[in-house]
Amino acid sequence: MVNINNEIYYKYKHFSMLLLYGITGMLFGLCEKHIKYTKLVYSSLDSYIPFVKEAVVPYITWYIYIAVAILFLGLYSVVDYYKLVTFLTLGMLVGITAFILYPTRQNLRPVIASNDIFSSMIKTIYSLDTPTNVTPSLHVMLSIGVFCSLENCQLLKSKKVIRVISLITMLLICASTVLIKQHSIIDVFWGVIAGIGLYILIYKAKPDIWSVLVTNGTDAKDKITMHENDL
Repeated sequence: MVNINNEIYYKYKHFSMLLLYGITGMLFGLCEKHIKYTKLVYSSLDSYIPFVKEAVVPYITWYIYIAVAILFLGLYSVVDYYKLVTFLTLGMLVGITAFILYPTRQNLRPVIASNDIFSSMIKTIYSLDTPTNVTPSLHVMLSIGVFCSLENCQLLKSKKVIRVISLITMLLICASTVLIKQHSIIDVFWGVIAGIGLYILIYKAKPDIWSVLVTNGTDAKDKITMHENDL
């Protein structure tokens, strides 16, 4: 039993890195609670973007998108998993730093009178998520991170359908942030800029930086080969 537990631990201990991402989530919660003075973010382009209540579906899909990518890469491509979690963690830290140094808010939310399922979902989001700490958009930045992690995963290079679905999901999530009036187009712009910056930092770095993180002395290439037949 002890040997089995040790084997499981060493095989999946890389998932402990998620604790860092979880800590950034708690730091974001503190920002939401304690940052009071904020500066209004608005662009004239925001007035031309319609409110589309159905866009709440891709907006909440963001959570599933991240979770599925973490689980898949954590099980089948550890190097790509490390890159993704590093992207997510650094992305949160970039956002938190921006929220502290330049606190922002938006005033785009409409009054929602309808009680259909989409309207109810949006009203719930509005009640749980304050219209503050909006620049850059974490939804946009981290969606880019998930897309990059899947797009650069060698296991998925031949899986065109999965990659197209990932691209469409990422684009819909980014669009949903302005369509349900959670963000200004300015927030999206800076989310994209931050996402591109993190992509360059993480995916243009020397591969050796990531390979050394793979546990049990297993080379990244071998780790990938081990799971190719599982897909």
